[in-house]
Amino acid sequence: LEQKNSSAITRTAYLQCMLVTYKENSLNNLIPLHTTLLASYERGLNQPTLINCVHEALSAALIMINIAQMNSSYDSKLTSLWSSLNDSKRQIFTTDKFQREINQAG
Repeated sequence: LEQKNSSAITRTAYLQCMLVTYKENSLNNLIPLHTTLLASYERGLNQPTLINCVHEALSAALIMINIAQMNSSYDSKLTSLWSSLNDSKRQIFTTDKFQREINQAG
């Protein structure tokens, strides 16, 4: 995930594998990746017209939210995530373009 030359599609595939693999108690094992997960999320925020980056951001956000559901102390690290998700001007997951692409992908 941290390699500079990996594409958004590759990083998203890794994140999706994590979403499937890490459940409940094992989610705490992903806490050391917080900085990397947040960087993936912010990449999507900063490049909202690049659907692959937004998809990566969605996957990273889901992982961080799943961790926070299982570990309440982790929630304090997600201040920037919560504020951006609640910012009506930065709704990258609800754009028509993103919704069309996601629906086509299944």
